[in-house]
Amino acid sequence: MQQKATIWLVDDDEQVTDIIQRAFKLEQLTCQIVSFPSDTALLEAITQAASLPALLIVDYYLPGTDGLQLIQRLKENPSTSTLKTVLFSQNLKSDVVFKAQELNVYQVTNKPTTFQEWRNFADELCLAGYFSSL
Repeated sequence: MQQKATIWLVDDDEQVTDIIQRAFKLEQLTCQIVSFPSDTALLEAITQAASLPALLIVDYYLPGTDGLQLIQRLKENPSTSTLKTVLFSQNLKSDVVFKAQELNVYQVTNKPTTFQEWRNFADELCLAGYFSSL
């Protein structure tokens, strides 16, 4: 039996995290998604985690900070500097994309708006080799 890859998701919108969970489950992907509503919750989990996830998906707009600031903090920490990250947002501006590239963010994408777009996003991550279909 193949071990499930872990994906950590940072997004304060519970509807988004629910949609992602359902889309990934429907695609029958071998992954476990753990969601965090804020950068603080994520950073606390990192200090207590036995291992890091295969992938971190971060919303740009977070309470009290933005996704790029969070990713920059992670990249500056030797224990999390190699963590693969995906940044998404409803409204990506060129300066955000440029800064994300400077931080070696694996993928910068517009936040999917429909359930089918979330399923397609899950498929893209599967093709990138983070996990596979059952």
